Amino acid sequence: MGATVLPQVLQLEWLESSHCGDLADGETCRPVSTSVRAEEIPLWIRAVAVTPQLLEAIAIVVALLAVRRALQYIAWGQPFAGQVRAGLRTAAVVLVVGTLVRTALHPVGLALLTQWWDGLDGGRGIGMQPIYLSVPLLVGGLVLGSLGVAFREGARLQEDVAGVI
Repeated sequence: MGATVLPQVLQLEWLESSHCGDLADGETCRPVSTSVRAEEIPLWIRAVAVTPQLLEAIAIVVALLAVRRALQYIAWGQPFAGQVRAGLRTAAVVLVVGTLVRTALHPVGLALLTQWWDGLDGGRGIGMQPIYLSVPLLVGGLVLGSLGVAFREGARLQEDVAGVI
């Protein structure tokens, strides 16, 4: 399995020239590029490198479960129940925080991989994934938060008009 399975790695290759041994006059040695396998990277660095994506995946699952619970109450005819507002709020917070934590932790894995790679001898080629913010998840969290506020106001209005008619 190539090192590109790690989220931060686009390319990780050794440039070998040890095969050149004895060359005749005028011959040049061309280095051979060999991809590094993920198993060659220390386990603890691999664990740190995949942690941001794992946390983001957990945040997505928790948000989906919270929204599912809120939708159940809506389907049961209780759109302004406290569980609906709590579910939407939980989903919003988990998505926004999960996305920001993922963005903050990505450089840690990147730095550890780069430091380990720079500590090795020999020529090498490295390509790393740039740090990015998952805008769709962030926007989804903000939209769910806005819906939570709307349902909170709906619950308040429902209480205000109770018994008016």
